[in-house]
Amino acid sequence: MTQLFAARFQALDANGNPYSGAKLYFYQSGTTTAISVYQDAAKATPHASPVVADTTGTFAEIFIDTDPYKYLLTTSAGVNIETVDAVPLLAGASGVGADLTDIEAKTGTGILARWASNSWTLRTVTAGNGISVTNGDGVAGNPTVTLSTASTTEVLTGTDTVKAVTPDALAALWEKGSDVASDATISLGEGGVFHITGTTTITDIDFGTAKNGRRAWLIFDGALILTHNATTLILPGAANITTAANDRALVYQDSSDNVYVLAYIKADGSPIASSAIGGMTLLGTLTTTSGTTQSLTSIASGYRYLWCEIDGVSFTSNVSLTVATSSSNGAAYGTAGTIVSAVCNSSNPLYGSILIHNISSTIAAAKIASSNILDSAGTVFSVSAVASPTNTAAVVDAIRFAGGTFDAGTIRVYGVK
Repeated sequence: MTQLFAARFQALDANGNPYSGAKLYFYQSGTTTAISVYQDAAKATPHASPVVADTTGTFAEIFIDTDPYKYLLTTSAGVNIETVDAVPLLAGASGVGADLTDIEAKTGTGILARWASNSWTLRTVTAGNGISVTNGDGVAGNPTVTLSTASTTEVLTGTDTVKAVTPDALAALWEKGSDVASDATISLGEGGVFHITGTTTITDIDFGTAKNGRRAWLIFDGALILTHNATTLILPGAANITTAANDRALVYQDSSDNVYVLAYIKADGSPIASSAIGGMTLLGTLTTTSGTTQSLTSIASGYRYLWCEIDGVSFTSNVSLTVATSSSNGAAYGTAGTIVSAVCNSSNPLYGSILIHNISSTIAAAKIASSNILDSAGTVFSVSAVASPTNTAAVVDAIRFAGGTFDAGTIRVYGVK
């Protein structure tokens, strides 16, 4: 930094008379080592040493850049008038002048930073991972620093390595999501808990934002069937599950579309094994209060028998109760076998069981339906009839009950391995 020593400094004696031709000498502080002084602030033209006043004792402008310094004022004959030592460039601010000198020497734009005594540099605010900067050198105003934040989708996919996460986006992993209507395939969006509405059979569960390891709890609002699928919906025991209101299931994406049900909790607190009676797994419940047929489809493979519990089933008139099986998931059924002949009406409901044998057998005649039925009057009906599907060598995957117009009762179908 260059500072003006004095603007047109005039040397006067005690009586106010000028010292014609007075002389000024400048030295490093505390020494007799001469220093340069200048005629201009840019230090383009140095003064001669000593600097000599005119006949009125007035000196030309003197610029100095040494901090601190000493000066000696004498008459034209060299008689000492005044000696002053340790003069700072800015009076009373020792050392500041050197700082300002260093600052003045800086060129370009940026933010000043003092990194050592009397040493300054220009800095700019720079961007980093997940951080963007606008106007980093401060020329157009204050620099603006922006933190990049991940979207909820980015949180769920979990692949970004630099963005920050807001609490709202993080909640996409665990918060309650929107209700999901049951369908053959359901998709789970943002969240960790979902209510499943409706009664449509579910055969596939997907995550809208797929990520291996993602999991979610499902709460069922009503009765529907979860159909086991060895790829898209892998259920405990490889068996279908009939839900009840407020049952809960924990689903987990293992690899791509492979989804496991890791846990299933029944609303009544009983274990899922309670759906199996004597080794029999409940596959579905048919309500026989209307319609002319009642069918259960999507029966998983691996069962040897189907055991059907007949509970108060009746028709609007005296007709026969028949049963037929399918190997095309209900697209076509084989010839129906008659279980009870022309006695089943609303005043004479039926109770008992029907057993479909050897449903995985390749022998048509082995697929026999045997029954032990009694009506409300106590009459027992024991029948055996072939119940082969259209493709007689294929595994049974659906069953249909018919005869007339149903008006009461329930049929529960169990699988036996």
